[in-house]
Amino acid sequence: MEIYQQAKEFITKCYTEIKQVEKIESRLIEIENELKESGHYEHTAIELEHGAKMAWRNSNKCIGRLFWSSLRVIDAREKTSEEEVYQAIKEHIKFATNDGRIIPTITIFAPKVQGNQQFRLWNHQLIRYAGYEQ
Repeated sequence: MEIYQQAKEFITKCYTEIKQVEKIESRLIEIENELKESGHYEHTAIELEHGAKMAWRNSNKCIGRLFWSSLRVIDAREKTSEEEVYQAIKEHIKFATNDGRIIPTITIFAPKVQGNQQFRLWNHQLIRYAGYEQ
């Protein structure tokens, strides 16, 4: 069960870093049960947020990773229609650009689960690095 081993590694690191070690064992039991039941598991909001921050922090090629702890994570996994996803993207851009005072932000949508892919965003970044008219 490779997924479980990867989950165990992530959960252990995540909850250790956020100083909630006492939750590791019970969370791993929940994950194991979810995997047996459905073949996948869903991250909690805490795991999603800290996991995104960990990913940015460990991204060797990104100079911006120095600001990993300030990353704002928007959980949009419940967005199910094209209109909801579109609105979430617009809200992301408005929030992250913050009238020119950039806020490091990621909006996370639901993953593809068992062949059910609802949406695909073709751009890996909605807006690239600073672009100015002058």
